[in-house]
Amino acid sequence: MRIFALCTVQSGSDLLRLIHDRLPLSGIIGLTDRSASDEVSGFVHMAPLAQSLDVPFIGVEDYSLNKESDRQRLAGLMPDLLLVCGWQRLIPAWLIDQCRVGAVGIHGSPNGISGGRGRSPQNWAIILGARRFSISLFFIDPGIDSGAVIASRDFPLGDDDTIVSSYVKATMATADMIAQALEEGLFDRGKATPQMGEVYYLPRRLPEDGAIDWNRSAKEIAGFVAALTRPYPGAFSAWEGARLNVWKARPIDVPRPEGARPGQVLLVCAGGAAIVATADGVLMLEDWELVPATLAGFLQEGFVLPSADFVSQMRQIIDRHRQRYPDLPLSPDILDAAKLR
Repeated sequence: MRIFALCTVQSGSDLLRLIHDRLPLSGIIGLTDRSASDEVSGFVHMAPLAQSLDVPFIGVEDYSLNKESDRQRLAGLMPDLLLVCGWQRLIPAWLIDQCRVGAVGIHGSPNGISGGRGRSPQNWAIILGARRFSISLFFIDPGIDSGAVIASRDFPLGDDDTIVSSYVKATMATADMIAQALEEGLFDRGKATPQMGEVYYLPRRLPEDGAIDWNRSAKEIAGFVAALTRPYPGAFSAWEGARLNVWKARPIDVPRPEGARPGQVLLVCAGGAAIVATADGVLMLEDWELVPATLAGFLQEGFVLPSADFVSQMRQIIDRHRQRYPDLPLSPDILDAAKLR
């Protein structure tokens, strides 16, 4: 078969390197080289990978694949199978229709593919404290993650998981599914299973949705940080032109000083860690930065970091989703987090 991969982020790159000896690729389609941005979190230029795998690289300009020049560039490929891995946009119908066997996507949520269609499923899983994640290979159709399922795998999520480790787990589970599907001839629409049950969606997140609510528990804040760490824009507190980006944090088992306020800096350690009070305990910021860097000395004991309101933040996210997609019902987990059920 003529198998092409459509990929432009690190997780997809990792998957292709993991399965390259079992997946006879005819080429890799990816975005042309550009600087990393919030629009394409985790962007990787795929040309070097294609060169290392000795397959052609086909560069496209538009992430949504709506430019006529991109369409013309891809028109002659005529793939049998298109593996979409690490491409966080819907695939246009014209490209799906080109594929003789089909276009195959990867998606999941703690509630399976049907229970968590849409955006940022692994980020949401960690933010909301999910203990397991279910990921599926499926045939892409013009809908949103609605095609028939080829195979599925579950993996656990623990307190120490970050978005990076979650992606690694998903990548390894997906590699196993792809290998099995190739061996057992499962890339056949007749063998795929239509999705059943209730359908719910996860909403899009924006960089400004990463503001930290220090009035939450230390465990909840640590999960929020872990879900939004690099390659994403990060969890943060912002005030008067300054911004504290937090990339790694964990609760520590020490008493919170009497009278300490949520968000209050208790100690800035000589080794660089910052100790901050939360609603129920103490959080150690192990990796953080103050922007501009010239303000680094401003973070001192006694300073109270400004706090967002998590529930209000969730309701703003929900409002954005409902304004744009009024017919796509949100996951009950999202509504619960916003205290709307």
